[in-house]
Amino acid sequence: MSSSEEGILNLQEGKFENAKNVFSLLLDEKPEDPDLISSYFISSYWDNRLDMILLLKEGKERGTRLVQMFDEFEKEMDRRNFPRKTAYEAITHCILSEASSHFRLAYQTEGISGLQKDVLQDLALCLIKTGDYPNALEISEYTLNFMDNPPGIIFFQAECLFHLGQVDKSHILFREGLLYDPDLLRFDIIKSEPLASVIRHLKPKFESDTELKEYIPVYCLERNLLPEIRDYSKEELQLLFSEMERLEENLRDDKEKYLFKVRCRMIQIGLTILDSKQAKINSDLCRKVSSKLNSIDPSILEKRNAGKIPRK
Repeated sequence: MSSSEEGILNLQEGKFENAKNVFSLLLDEKPEDPDLISSYFISSYWDNRLDMILLLKEGKERGTRLVQMFDEFEKEMDRRNFPRKTAYEAITHCILSEASSHFRLAYQTEGISGLQKDVLQDLALCLIKTGDYPNALEISEYTLNFMDNPPGIIFFQAECLFHLGQVDKSHILFREGLLYDPDLLRFDIIKSEPLASVIRHLKPKFESDTELKEYIPVYCLERNLLPEIRDYSKEELQLLFSEMERLEENLRDDKEKYLFKVRCRMIQIGLTILDSKQAKINSDLCRKVSSKLNSIDPSILEKRNAGKIPRK
């Protein structure tokens, strides 16, 4: 009798047909088992695509397509509401480790000048998903030498730093990234805290991932889950306050569908200003910001201060 362990091992080794046969036999015995159904789907999905993968040119072409195919696979997993357990972890390591090896081959054969800039980000993404955080961080930082403000790279770095024990620095980067573009946060790479728990808690409450991403920083800052903050200059705080004023004007003009986003952005900016060191010596700025926050939610500062954790 075949075992699930045998099927998982075959998945890890890229022997998808063997894995499919193992899970098929197990399903004959337990046809309603959700983990076996998911495992059979995973092995069949990739077995059906193996010939196509092997026809791709080794290096950049195959690595890039593997990442694209894995994204498509994850969407299908979500659509079918399959559990992401041992078989999912096995295929993640198999496919993305293979993609990583082809990106490295591309770099060895073509050099940095021969690679599209986003290939480096794809490599960093693969390394994060397979838990290779030291190399993922190195590639992420290397990417900054070749791209101006590569989209989402700050979240890659933050995730890596958390798993490498630099929690405060990780939280600072997450907070900064969420301030400037929360839409770039990728749920599929987040295993760090507090974001992983926050996402699990909030996701069932939102139909739209876009709205969820806007609310995540508000939720974290209201509860002081990300107390760490970088130093902002007076000029930076003034720019943030000017943005808050601009958004306040939009509250009167924007269509209803944008009001949630505008409110979330105003709250996030306002709490960032109040948490900054510079604001502590600028009572006029604090008063103005607090007034604007109270106009959005009269209890927000009271709720926040009630549960606030003393900063280190």
